Amino acid sequence: HTESLHTIGLFAINENRAQDHMVKYGISAYTAKQTIAKPYTLSILKPVLRLFWSICYSALSQLTLIVYPSIKGSYMRILTVGAGAVGGYFGGRLLEINQDVTFLVRPERAKRLKQNGLVIKNPDGSLSTLQSPPTVLSEEIKQPYDVIVLSCKAYDLDSAIQSIAPAVGSNTIILPLLNGMRHINALEDAFGAEKVLGGLCNIVATVEPDGTIHRMTPIHNITFGERDGTLSERVVAIA
Repeated sequence: HTESLHTIGLFAINENRAQDHMVKYGISAYTAKQTIAKPYTLSILKPVLRLFWSICYSALSQLTLIVYPSIKGSYMRILTVGAGAVGGYFGGRLLEINQDVTFLVRPERAKRLKQNGLVIKNPDGSLSTLQSPPTVLSEEIKQPYDVIVLSCKAYDLDSAIQSIAPAVGSNTIILPLLNGMRHINALEDAFGAEKVLGGLCNIVATVEPDGTIHRMTPIHNITFGERDGTLSERVVAIA
């Protein structure tokens, strides 16, 4: 009978057909009608539940700002290491929404960005161009940044750590977006465990020969947070 109920609930398309199933399996009319309504009830509830959790998340974020008023209206200086497929893409998107982002790059990349801008190609082929994005060389860094987004290749990690050292201050947060786990220990050894968040990104992108960053699929997101799982003041501030 349990199997029969599921059959009616999922596949019965009108009440007449449901009546045939009721006769065949001896199910009461009340039970059958309740079962038929279940999928429709769930389909209505799903968007309501999504809206409910969205409101809860927003309220939690606002509550955190009340509890920690020091981060309300905070102004974060973000240093993105490199302007390649990952750093260039996410840094560019932050620039598009008027965030204070500077790209730590090598001289040749800085020259190209100044000449051509930071060009992002979307999956549909459309282009987004950011003219003369802010860049800095390692030896030009004069003061710490609030957030450092580290997205270099694993083989370039040691060099990247040396490059960002002048940008790391007492309150600097390092957000690594590298594959693997070796970089966590290396960053802890260099700057201290308290400065390093956990992070990963999902994106399929490449840098074309002319320097254009080509995102090839719709997926583009970053997941980050404290490595102990807590919702900290600084994580909320970044988000």
